[in-house]
Amino acid sequence: MFRFFMALNFNRLPMCVFYFAVALSVHLPVEAAEPANFTQILKDQTRQSFLKISEYVAKNPQADDVELAHRWLFQTAMDHGLESEAVKIAVAYLKRESVSPQTASFARKALCLGLVRDGKVEEAQSIFEDHLAGIRLRSADTVIEFSLQLARQAQLVGEYKASKNIYEAVSGKFFLSPHIREICDNKIEKLTLIGQPAPKIGAHDIAGNRVDLNDYKGKVVLIDFWATNCPPCLEEFPRMKQLYDDYHADGFEIIGISFDTSQGLVEEFQKKWELPWRMVMLDDAQGSLRRPYKVATIPSMYLVGRDGNVVQFDLRSHHLRQAISNLMDQKKSPGK
Repeated sequence: MFRFFMALNFNRLPMCVFYFAVALSVHLPVEAAEPANFTQILKDQTRQSFLKISEYVAKNPQADDVELAHRWLFQTAMDHGLESEAVKIAVAYLKRESVSPQTASFARKALCLGLVRDGKVEEAQSIFEDHLAGIRLRSADTVIEFSLQLARQAQLVGEYKASKNIYEAVSGKFFLSPHIREICDNKIEKLTLIGQPAPKIGAHDIAGNRVDLNDYKGKVVLIDFWATNCPPCLEEFPRMKQLYDDYHADGFEIIGISFDTSQGLVEEFQKKWELPWRMVMLDDAQGSLRRPYKVATIPSMYLVGRDGNVVQFDLRSHHLRQAISNLMDQKKSPGK
């Protein structure tokens, strides 16, 4: 059954169909209790599929579809926060006598992320540097997204120096690319905000109420720079709405700062998308918020802790959820 599943061109399948196919292929049990939401359904089903397919590759090392199975495991681990579970699988795969170069690349990436997640940062950096050394200068697109992901993972575990080292290594590797250097340099600048008080917003939201970050002390705040004509910004909204629903009652807030020039457009957009958090027009802020927040591109996101200090920036997907969950689990400081 698994061979039939792997024979499908799942790159062209809608996500819902893809995960339904996974569930069928591994004969997952049906839970009696109704899942909380889509995110939880996806998390539970993906983990169960991951474990089942991990068992399959361990028991069937010579199967015709084992290469595809490994590739699925490594890609899924990176997409869904299962990097730690992929470490042993990646190590075992890279020791095989015959490996696919493409799958081996996935394996090294998952291994690096898993090692960082497990606190083995130096080992991960060494593997990453070896991987980077073998990348052709013309192949920037194949490495930049992974480098950003690895640096974000280092941020997530508090290894900010390692994150900076990764950005510097990529910038140095692709020194002939102004675009890549600008991306890395901007990330390094944003790292200087970590542990510092979040820059003042000093503006009124579109409802006419003043936004003062001092009023948010004791809460966890996500500050999101965005625009209605920014597709990557819009892609984040469903996940942000789910995060808001999950954590708002416990003290989680979002402040949107729009780059749009028409307040009416933002008001219409907010109503249509049913975004429950406050919105600020960038032009209404005192001074330019782009400079203090070091915003070069959007979306740019900043996670502010209960003490009002910047904790993380530009996290996405499961990384963002994990960071918020960690902050929400921390008890409020006395007097907050």
